[in-house]
Amino acid sequence: MSFFGFFGVVLYAFFQRLGVDPLSEAYQTRLDSTRIFATLGNPNYLAGLVLMMTPLLHENISFLHREYTRLVKILLWSVS
Repeated sequence: MSFFGFFGVVLYAFFQRLGVDPLSEAYQTRLDSTRIFATLGNPNYLAGLVLMMTPLLHENISFLHREYTRLVKILLWSVS
């Protein structure tokens, strides 16, 4: 579940970087308009979240790739 929340925060940060911020009227900030903070309120928090989630995402993706490769090998073995 945390990966879906991470994806939402990163997607919002991406749109914020493009200059399309749908919630810009809802909050007041003293940050420079070029600094991206997404929904976390501080660019340092966003950077920390990205740094913490990157190894977890990498491990999750590599695990799924290994399982998929194993499944393909089993299916090819059973067909042959």
